Amino acid sequence: MIPRRYLCASAATLCVVALDQASKAWLRHFLPHEGGVFPLLPGCLQLTHRLNPGIAFSLFHGQAWAPVVFSVVAVLAVVAIAWMLWRYAALPALMAVAFGLIAGGALGNFCDRLHAPYMVLDFIDCYLGQYHWPAFNVADSAICCGVGILLLSNFTHPDALLGTPQLAD
Repeated sequence: MIPRRYLCASAATLCVVALDQASKAWLRHFLPHEGGVFPLLPGCLQLTHRLNPGIAFSLFHGQAWAPVVFSVVAVLAVVAIAWMLWRYAALPALMAVAFGLIAGGALGNFCDRLHAPYMVLDFIDCYLGQYHWPAFNVADSAICCGVGILLLSNFTHPDALLGTPQLAD
C-alpha cells in the first residue's frame, strides 16, 4: 500500500501543475500578446500577460542567468521534497500537502521554462490605484501557500521534522 504522505503530496503536486498549466494555456489564448490586460475588478484586480525570466513576484527579473539557475533550483527543490517525503515516515498529511504545493509550484513554473521564450507567464495583477503588487500565477500562489502551511504546521506538529527520521516503509 502506498503511504498516505506520498498520496497527499502527489495529489497536491498534480493538481497544482494541472491548474497552473491550464490557466496559463487559457490566458495565452485569451490574451495572446505580452502586455495585454483585461480588468476583472477595476481599481484592484486584472489579468495581464507578462513574461518573467525571474522567480515568484518578478524577483531577479532582469538577470540573464535567472532562467537557467531557477530551472536547476526548481528541480533540486522537487528532489529535496521527494527525499523528505521518503525519509520522514511520520510526516503529518498536512505537511505532505504543503510539500506537494511547493513541488507543484516549482514544477509548474519549470514547465514554462522548458519551451520558448523560456520564461514564466505571470498573469494575476493585484493593485490599488497606481500601486501594483508584482504579477504572479497559480504556481507562485501554491508555493506561498505551501510555505505558509509549513510555517503554521510547525505550531501544531513542532516535532515532525526534528529528531531521528523514521524509515517505516
